[in-house]
Order: sequence, then structure tokens, then C-alpha cells
Amino acid sequence: MPAGLFNVSPIEVKHLDLPPLPDAESLGLDEDAQSESSANVAEHARLMGIYSGQIRARIERIWTRPRTPVNGLAPAASTLEYFHCQAQILQGPTGAVQEVLLPNCNGSVAWQRSLVLAIQQASPLPAPPSPSVFSRTVSVNFVGYPYVTGGSVEGYEIATNETTQDE
Repeated sequence: MPAGLFNVSPIEVKHLDLPPLPDAESLGLDEDAQSESSANVAEHARLMGIYSGQIRARIERIWTRPRTPVNGLAPAASTLEYFHCQAQILQGPTGAVQEVLLPNCNGSVAWQRSLVLAIQQASPLPAPPSPSVFSRTVSVNFVGYPYVTGGSVEGYEIATNETTQDE
């Protein structure tokens, strides 16, 4: 794979210290306005949940997980290690993926690369259910379980001589 197509190194994410939002009382809103404001916040949260779910589902359908152990080492008999990763996706106005960052990810480079590749292949990302929930940066959490010999092969890379010898 050509260098520079993905970023699998953890990065430091800087958060802006924003002042707290004023509450309804300090804005002088009456009870009707407060309840309307609460309804708007709830609706926005609902639409945002739908939107991130659509993005996750699109990527999950494309994601081909490696057949290697999550940590790249021989699996321990008593533990089932799973892959968990927070992906931060920078997208353009039409949903085209521009950059993928993995600030909080466990697993081997192969597992991280497989997720980045799936995100890139999912581009353009789905349109939001409402323009009000579109964000240029989307954070989505993913979980992946290692391949189990004899289990379903759906969602895992095709077996090669190397992976079948390890099993």
C-alpha cells in the first residue's frame, strides 16, 4: 500500500476550552421557550445518533477484519481480546473522507489499517438526516472480534496459506 494513505499512529487531540452555554433562565426564556429548547436539543441528539449510526453501519459493511490476533501475538487461551478503536474522520461537505485519525486504538497495525481502509472505501459517507447535524469531524467507535477457527468467515479476510497454517 503506498505510504501516506492512512494514519494509524495515535495523535494528541486538543480540546478547546469553551465557556459553558447559558442556561434558559439566564437568557430570560419563559417555560414554553425552555421546553421548546429542550425539545430541539433532544431532536438534535436523536438525529446525531441516527447519523453516526448510518456512518458506522456503512463502514462496518465494508470492513474486512484480519484473521490475525488483535494484538498481533498468539492468543492466550484464557482471554478473548477484542479490538476497540475510536476513529476521528474528517470529511468534506459532500461526505468525502479527507483524513482518518485513530487517537484511541488497541490492536496491531494490521487491525488498525483494516479499519482505516474500510473508512476510506466507505467514502463518501452517508448524508445526514438533517443538514443541522452535519459535522466536518465525526468520531465513531468500533469494536472487532478476532477470527475464531471454524466460525463464520463473513467480515474477515480470505484465508491464505499463512493464516491457515497458523490455525
